Amino acid sequence: MADRTGDILLGMLDRPEVPMAGRPLVILIHGLTGCEDSVYMLSAARHLLNLGYAVLRLNVRGAGPSRAYCGEHYHVGRTADFRRVLWQLPEELTRDGIVAIGYSGGGTMLLKYLGEEGSFSPLRAAATVCAPIDLVRNARHMQKRRNWVYHNYILTGLRAESLGEGARVSDEEREIIRAARSVFDFDDRFISPRHGFKGAEDYYSLCA
Repeated sequence: MADRTGDILLGMLDRPEVPMAGRPLVILIHGLTGCEDSVYMLSAARHLLNLGYAVLRLNVRGAGPSRAYCGEHYHVGRTADFRRVLWQLPEELTRDGIVAIGYSGGGTMLLKYLGEEGSFSPLRAAATVCAPIDLVRNARHMQKRRNWVYHNYILTGLRAESLGEGARVSDEEREIIRAARSVFDFDDRFISPRHGFKGAEDYYSLCA
């Protein structure tokens, strides 16, 4: 999927060996620092394929294989990208409907999209898995000592994504990304100003 920014979002379409009539297309949306090849994405796709569903494993903007083709970066409030994906899907894939499943931050984005679209959404059904709803509380809990390993894993992934091949970031932003000591710090000093939010708490409150 391409848009007017010049970015291209990539996804992997998996078709079942034995298609079942009337099965909707299932779109899987990964979580923070994930991609089409995340273990949970592959596991879910395998299960759905065995049930006769076609599955689109979507990479959000700047994630996974999309990184090299995107100067911009995703955030959990970027519902316009998902909306464009739905608009651009060929009728051959959507004639039996569309179902979306979002994981973690991808689930947060999906819930926000559903709230914005309401009954106008073309989705037949949607589900989320471990989607943070209160992003402010989520950020605070992530910084607790007991969550250090997970928090550090996510922060390391965010840095790598943001500085990856194709990313359009200034020298000042590079220093900010490298200096971030928490996900909150990363969101407050990089994501928020880049996307027009006043700070991390403003970003969290508007996107939850």
